[in-house]
Amino acid sequence: MCSTSPKQGGYAALALVLVLITVLSALVASYEARRGYVGVSRTDRLERDYLERAKNRITRFYAAHAAAMDTNAAAPWSDAQILISADVPLRWQVQVFIGGRQSVTVGGGSTTMDYRDIWLALPGTAQGGQAQPASLDTGTNTFLPGTSPAWTEVSGEAIENGLYVRAQRQLTRLGARLTAMYAADLATDGNHNIGVDDWQPTGCGPYGGGVIACTNGQFVPVSTLNVTTALGAQRIDTDNPWGEPLLASNTVDANTTAPPYTIILQSPLPWGGNLTNTIAEPIT
Repeated sequence: MCSTSPKQGGYAALALVLVLITVLSALVASYEARRGYVGVSRTDRLERDYLERAKNRITRFYAAHAAAMDTNAAAPWSDAQILISADVPLRWQVQVFIGGRQSVTVGGGSTTMDYRDIWLALPGTAQGGQAQPASLDTGTNTFLPGTSPAWTEVSGEAIENGLYVRAQRQLTRLGARLTAMYAADLATDGNHNIGVDDWQPTGCGPYGGGVIACTNGQFVPVSTLNVTTALGAQRIDTDNPWGEPLLASNTVDANTTAPPYTIILQSPLPWGGNLTNTIAEPIT
């Protein structure tokens, strides 16, 4: 039978502790490397973490209030107000700079998208004997960090583009479901009569015979058109990512005179204009 002396047991325990310390140190070093903390002081780490959390909160606030943020040329919140509104605690004498509204073409140049960028910066530190504060050149909408030791940017373009893509997908999904509904109606019609306009109810137009309500020469909210009933149990979005109602027309701008008949879907953009999806009668 083998036995271990107390001294040997102590050596084994010490070796285990050293192994655990080595593994823990490696994990900490890996975390710091990923965060860019190698050679950075504790204060610098706290400042960077604060700016990152503040950026995330303002990003979420912007996305939730994107329509208000970019509808008008002037920002609806002041530099100081947006910190409070986004529930960002005031630390490190943080400075906020809200840029002017900018426009970029999207959708292959078919429409424009408005946005504004926001910068967060810590006060400039003395370098060469003089501190240079961060600032925003309003003429060129350019952020100048000066000697700020840390700063970050909230990209309004990225936020609005994400909402724009979601709005496009909404229209695509709704169009696909309406097309499938129309195709099912044709399949159940023993004559497969493509001459009946199922985008319109009877009496709305010369060939109407469907269940979707008549829009009477205008674009109206999808939620008022009996679309949810027509699609059965399928859930659909009735508001776009900016909180505006999705619109539809089976009269104005729609083809109501000959197959393939159409219905027009629109998603209003907060800065003006619409995303549009024209859904045609599925004729195979």
